[in-house]
Amino acid sequence: MIRICAASPDDIEAAQSAASRYGFTWIESKAQYPYLEFGAQTRYHIDKRTALIVDFTSGANAHRKKYGGKELITKAVAAIKGERPSILDATAGMGRDAYVLAHHGCPVTLIERHPVVYLLLSNGIQRAQEQGDPVALRMTLLGQDSNAHLRSTAANYDVIYLDPMFPAKQKSAAVKKDMQAFHSLVGEDSDNDALLELALNQAKKRVVVKRPDYAPPLNQRQASFQYSGKKIRYDVYLCS
Repeated sequence: MIRICAASPDDIEAAQSAASRYGFTWIESKAQYPYLEFGAQTRYHIDKRTALIVDFTSGANAHRKKYGGKELITKAVAAIKGERPSILDATAGMGRDAYVLAHHGCPVTLIERHPVVYLLLSNGIQRAQEQGDPVALRMTLLGQDSNAHLRSTAANYDVIYLDPMFPAKQKSAAVKKDMQAFHSLVGEDSDNDALLELALNQAKKRVVVKRPDYAPPLNQRQASFQYSGKKIRYDVYLCS
């Protein structure tokens, strides 16, 4: 059950419309955790101290915007030497990787199927665009299932990027509370293997999959090559 309330009286109509559209439970009080606070800065409140919000203008996102050109992800999607491939981020989540790629000049279409995450991401992109952020203008968000999108659409993307939920690791360090909340909210991805196969049939140039260093490749498919960091790697599948 997803609870939703309005951030202010001016947001009540829009918040109730979202509740009706997605089947959320409308609440008047903000005392029942967790809940989605819908408004100018939409947040998913986990408890009194922790809330999820998409903010591209500060914190880790701002740092990655400044230094994103040095990240392995830009090499993995071939956004180098003046190349700016069109990218479908089929597992957008909180939009962090998509923002780095858009900052590097790539037009990025983001797909997010979970309604709460979609509303958080939509609000974050909208705020960034309203603040005149040119990076956000290169980001287009779709609220749907990526499998359905790739099955029903003649995709026209140079690169399809996948960042599925990382599998659990035994004896791993504790996950940050906000990421624990995100995982609890979204649940497990059970269709990653099928999504990879669809992506391989639709991408014009390559498919890139972000994986932790300890995990096998999706669907046991060996990549054409990899870019590896300290804790994660990017499996690159060439399609042409």
